[in-house]
Amino acid sequence: MGFPEDAYRQYRLAMRMIQLEARTSAVCAWTRFTEGRVRRLFRAYLRSANRPKLARHRGQSPRDASVFFRTPQLRAEAGGLAAYYSLLGLLPSDPSQRAARALPTVPRGETLCYAFELYTMTVKSPRISFEHAILLLTALARGEEIALQPCRRCSALIIIDRLSQLLDQCLYCNPSLAVVPTANEVSTGTAVRDHTSMPRQLALFEPAFGDGSSVSD
Repeated sequence: MGFPEDAYRQYRLAMRMIQLEARTSAVCAWTRFTEGRVRRLFRAYLRSANRPKLARHRGQSPRDASVFFRTPQLRAEAGGLAAYYSLLGLLPSDPSQRAARALPTVPRGETLCYAFELYTMTVKSPRISFEHAILLLTALARGEEIALQPCRRCSALIIIDRLSQLLDQCLYCNPSLAVVPTANEVSTGTAVRDHTSMPRQLALFEPAFGDGSSVSD
């Protein structure tokens, strides 16, 4: 009797997410595996020959979507990754809490991994970790804090802070947005105003501008 196809896809997704350095809780959520099984898979992965060394992140997964507006570079990369989500059909047509809760399935997990892998292959020195990629997808599906929409001037897909009216253009159309704080930054007093380089449309594929912050664990 062969290995059931559904179980095999669960296993393959779990191993793929482990290689992308997802936390145990995230792997469990998307595969429905138990924590014990995921930990055993991780140990088995480490014992395999010729495997690259992986970081094993502990603690809670990231939850604050305002991190994607920390620097112009992060916002640009998040917009690019979100565009992959849209092209691959990951984003619900009607964002809501219910839509976000329904996201974790094996087929969508496979597509999520594919989108993230495309992002890491097309962006020079990617700054968004896989865990933050999950946060980005979940926040967009929920639709309360951030959204994906066309730039008001050029129609390029960008992420916007739904609480701010100042981020409806991309950085190429309005470079002054490089120093515009988000609503969350204003309320918490953490606005970043020290960007020293002008953002350019091709910045994703060139040396980083701004402070070079990342949201990797």
